[in-house]
Amino acid sequence: PRHARRLTTMDRAHLLLPYALVAVTGSVVAAQSALGDGIDAVEIVLTWVVLVLVLARQVVTLLENAALLDRLSASQAELSHQAHHDPLTGLANRALFSTRLEEAIERHRRLGEGFAVLVIDLDDFKAVNDAFGHAAGDHLLYAVAQRLRGAVRSIDTVARLGGDEFAIVL
Repeated sequence: PRHARRLTTMDRAHLLLPYALVAVTGSVVAAQSALGDGIDAVEIVLTWVVLVLVLARQVVTLLENAALLDRLSASQAELSHQAHHDPLTGLANRALFSTRLEEAIERHRRLGEGFAVLVIDLDDFKAVNDAFGHAAGDHLLYAVAQRLRGAVRSIDTVARLGGDEFAIVL
């Protein structure tokens, strides 16, 4: 923990370094102005160089932060999709199905909207896996998923509950 705090302090010091240069430059200019000394061309150029460098650093940092936020948003969206969808079929998984079913029940309670739940189990699916292999079984599950998805409206939820079980909230 102590080492982690030291790294944080070092990181903060690193972030503040350009502002220290601005403070030193401003102090020199202010001191010379207060003493009545004129500011020569070299000092003016150096002051502008420091200010432009700090401004450029800020712009680069803002662009990097924006890119980082974009990548983070995309990663979060991907994780959310993976958490709520079956990897083989792309359908909703049991967790998302439960959420959508609860939403349908709540709409029914509040607004009286009707809904239906279909549960579909593929008979003798084990025989397909045993006779033709798991790749053929996966192909069959994917094909069934596509047909189910194509047979309902876009607002309906088609889910693979697991194995050879599917469910639909209409």
